[in-house]
Amino acid sequence: MFGIVETLTKHQFIARFKEVRPYQFSDKGLEIIFDYFEGYADSLNRDIEFDPIAICCEFEEMDIDEFTLNLSNLKHIDVDIEDYDSFNKIIEAATDAGVIVAGYCEDADTVITESYSW
Repeated sequence: MFGIVETLTKHQFIARFKEVRPYQFSDKGLEIIFDYFEGYADSLNRDIEFDPIAICCEFEEMDIDEFTLNLSNLKHIDVDIEDYDSFNKIIEAATDAGVIVAGYCEDADTVITESYSW
């Protein structure tokens, strides 16, 4: 089905998302999700529909401590968080274990993952 498409800037995306689900993600988390979708749309060479409810179902945001705790609780990965010298290495281990990390920001203490990948 074809229709009218509106292209959203990052600021518009965050504002429109906050109108529907104001407490689901932080602003930094929404920036990460926007960047993720922007790259995904480029790789598909097509537009992506703005659907805040689907985004809430597909992604989750957690702080770095929650993320590392969840990672250390995975049965199919043998990870001792103290063995890693940087958060980038922890992200690599998570990705190798099949966790899809949409993005993270150490300064904002937030990680966005695809919910179903856990």
